[in-house]
Amino acid sequence: MPSCLKISGFPADGITFFEWYVPIHETTHRCFMTFGKSCATAAEAEAFTHDFQLRWKPLAIEGFLMQDVMARESAQGFYQNDRAWLEEGLVEDDFMLIEWRKLCSRNNRGIQSPEAAF
Repeated sequence: MPSCLKISGFPADGITFFEWYVPIHETTHRCFMTFGKSCATAAEAEAFTHDFQLRWKPLAIEGFLMQDVMARESAQGFYQNDRAWLEEGLVEDDFMLIEWRKLCSRNNRGIQSPEAAF
């Protein structure tokens, strides 16, 4: 299903990060990442664009967020195996993943077949 993530204050105060996930087919999605900042003047907007290109794009996207992409891609093969969920070894540090799964479980609307997704 399409979804969006919004993080206010990332990567710094006053900046909002958005990530949209759009399914392409059963095992592939497209991800769009944007940063926004409320700017009072054109000069402030230009300064933010400059700061984004020189600072936030290399640090936040290329240096940090792309690691998440690589982690998700490397896990794809593992989770294609239905038994992987039983073989998975989570630790206390995985609490964010566990809480995300609980949220999804509480709010899901059933298992979506690949045919119904499009």
